[in-house]
Amino acid sequence: MTSRSILGIALIIVAVGIAIAGTKPFWEDSQALVSRKTELNKTLSEIQEMRKLYNGILEKYKSIPEEDMARLNQMLPDSPEGALLLVNVENISKVGGVKLQNISLGASSANVADSGSGRNYGAISVSISITASYESFKNFLRVLEESRRLIDVDQIAFSSSKINSYQFSIQAAAHFKGKK
Repeated sequence: MTSRSILGIALIIVAVGIAIAGTKPFWEDSQALVSRKTELNKTLSEIQEMRKLYNGILEKYKSIPEEDMARLNQMLPDSPEGALLLVNVENISKVGGVKLQNISLGASSANVADSGSGRNYGAISVSISITASYESFKNFLRVLEESRRLIDVDQIAFSSSKINSYQFSIQAAAHFKGKK
């Protein structure tokens, strides 16, 4: 072999080495981009599945009859509606057969923010004092439970004043939807 052929082979090897070294960063970048594209396609598929799920839920929501939506809005109104709550408790006491002594509403508070709808949910504290027999009190609680307004009874205290007549103090919370 001549020195020219050795030099030619050496130059070819150097050229191949330079080509490989020069294109390696571009190759790695293209592989990273292919990997990123795969991740984005997977994310896009997940988003499309969520969109289908959302559309299904929205369709079910829209299929709820107006009468049922009205009942749901009575159960969980948009605001505390304190005056209406007082009237409801008074009517419940009449139906329940108890004597309403006192009712007071405390401050309303926002409890939880629903991340899906952006709506805050809140509660208004309610203190109720009644006089009744034990059976009438149980009936009052049953009617309160069956009422359309969502009310949680947190605490009940009682004392005896006469035979078969008790003073009951109830601490409760009436729930409502807040603003978006």
